[in-house]
Amino acid sequence: RHAVILHKETLAQLGVEVEDFGAGTIAVSSFPSVLKRGSSGVIFRGLIDTVLKHESVDSNEQLTKQLITTMADKAAIRAGEPLSPEEIDYLLRMRTLVEQSRHRPHGQPTTL
Repeated sequence: RHAVILHKETLAQLGVEVEDFGAGTIAVSSFPSVLKRGSSGVIFRGLIDTVLKHESVDSNEQLTKQLITTMADKAAIRAGEPLSPEEIDYLLRMRTLVEQSRHRPHGQPTTL
């Protein structure tokens, strides 16, 4: 809990606003709507794990990069997940705008 509150400004820059709620509890008052496809609980737990794992990083920039990678990974569309034709079309169009679209942040391919 302490590490998450310590980095609450970094999280807020990514659209995740947290406050100390007392008794070892964190209140989340804001979460990015762009992540609505994923489970907000799973994504938030991933962010907490990332903060704890990178608690001693040298810079806020490094932590921010790790948090963005975690958000992207946790919100990613998984194999076999059903998509509407509109979602498929949108993803294929958007793919051309991303520099490294052939792999997820941790190296797994996005398509076969």
